[in-house]
Amino acid sequence: MSSARCKILLIFVLVVTKVAATQFRTQRLSDISRAIGIVTTDSTDFHTLTDSTFSYKEKKLHIKADEYGEITHIGYKLFNDSIVILQKENIPIYDFVERYLLELDLMLDGRKPLERLKWDRVTLVKGSVEMLSKINANTPVSIEEIPRRMFRLTWIVDEKDVILTFPSDCQLIRGADIVELENMAETDIPKIMPLTRDEIIEDWSAFQSQQSQELYVIEGGYFISELVRGDVFLKKRNGELELLCDRNNPTNSVSNIMVTGMFERIIPMTMQLKKYGRITDSLDVSLQQFITFCKKDGCKMYYGIEKMNAEEVIGSIFAYNEKLGYNHILYIEFPLEILCRKEKTCRSTANMYIPLQNMKEEFFYQFKRKEAK
Repeated sequence: MSSARCKILLIFVLVVTKVAATQFRTQRLSDISRAIGIVTTDSTDFHTLTDSTFSYKEKKLHIKADEYGEITHIGYKLFNDSIVILQKENIPIYDFVERYLLELDLMLDGRKPLERLKWDRVTLVKGSVEMLSKINANTPVSIEEIPRRMFRLTWIVDEKDVILTFPSDCQLIRGADIVELENMAETDIPKIMPLTRDEIIEDWSAFQSQQSQELYVIEGGYFISELVRGDVFLKKRNGELELLCDRNNPTNSVSNIMVTGMFERIIPMTMQLKKYGRITDSLDVSLQQFITFCKKDGCKMYYGIEKMNAEEVIGSIFAYNEKLGYNHILYIEFPLEILCRKEKTCRSTANMYIPLQNMKEEFFYQFKRKEAK
């Protein structure tokens, strides 16, 4: 084989290998990439990107990747960086709008823009598809939210309002169906690095707390029931507030672990992951990995005890994402010997991405209403 032919073959192999190495968070992102002709040599190129040199229809694209080099977002660049920095909690919403307006142009499913809007229950309240296409990162915008229900974005285009509303639907906003979301959770939880003590708040003095006997309680509210709470329990040692972790106070100590993920060492856990289609997969992970996944997923942690005996506490973690209208539930059996620093394994069952946007408001306030009577 000639030297020139060897060089051509080597270049071909390298290009194919690098393109094949590119990973996309969802199938939809992969489809978008192919449709707009992005041939990325290596997804690690996007590790620190907040913008990109790519464009479509002469509009700048916004492409992001996570710490694993997996591409997590492709869309038009529609929001100013200063807005995103000030409103980090809305990043999933901004990403959705950027991706969705790109999808309307691409018509990946063969539907025209107005047909696609109707199919997804996305409503163009004011304005037109043509006006949507004029939006860019410098277009004035405001965002409103009805918790667990919907979002409304308003832009000013040519001195006229353009208003878009869409439901708080995790599958719509993330661009993935329930099967894909569950599979992503199954992949992510075992590889995620638990939050370190430095990443979990330890300066508890900055929070308002109420003293109850010898304990200080930072109230974290409750989810659905007063028995499912997000409270953190503290005690004073050498004049400093620290997280309670005491075998003599097992209920509050276990609750602290479930809500914060803080413990002096990793707690192993076997987890039965219940998936769509009556599929159950078994994972060997740590309790801290599950809690870290939920927190990075944008969830607030709540915990409720179902029963307790001399050997274990049995209860459920409710990881609630109000913005995207879903929660994760982990039913967990926690051996109390863990509080004595003994090596024990928790047993648990997880149900992920349970949608809440179709629940009636009465469901969330039924317990509060009963107590008021």
